[in-house]
Amino acid sequence: MILPLGLPLFFLANLSWPVEATPPALAWLAKLVPSTPGINAMVKLNEMGACLSEVVPELTNLALLAAVYGVLALRVTHNGTEMTRERRAAD
Repeated sequence: MILPLGLPLFFLANLSWPVEATPPALAWLAKLVPSTPGINAMVKLNEMGACLSEVVPELTNLALLAAVYGVLALRVTHNGTEMTRERRAAD
């Protein structure tokens, strides 16, 4: 599973070409994948000598993704437990 997803995620992170060369639809899609802002923040901090205040957009993106995906996970988990309870009650 990691191998087929690894290369597309690497390219979506814009490490192989500049963000300006990325089609707008792919740039938008890349913001929905946590690896993109995470990789970009680490490159800025480690390779470009940026300070923490310069990676606030990436950290904000990561926080929003964590909140959205966390809520989705809770809803899926809650729906799954409700369905299990209904099945047990029907049996």
